[in-house]
Amino acid sequence: MHIEFLVEDLSTEAALELLVPKIVDVGTSFATHVFGSKSTLLAKLEARLRSYSHWLPPTWRIIVVVDEDRADCRA
Repeated sequence: MHIEFLVEDLSTEAALELLVPKIVDVGTSFATHVFGSKSTLLAKLEARLRSYSHWLPPTWRIIVVVDEDRADCRA
């Protein structure tokens, strides 16, 4: 299995680099793609996912990580 993480910032990437190897099975690979901000990630997300849909192997997973930012989560 392979996991692609789409994240906002470098701190999330750093956390995943430490945590993921401890919680996934041996042999699972992963990559983290940093977008620089929540707005950039969300603006590019649809196109990125559409692109993945054309070639994504069945053993790959995509995880989008967006933090709370103390925003109104209901909005």
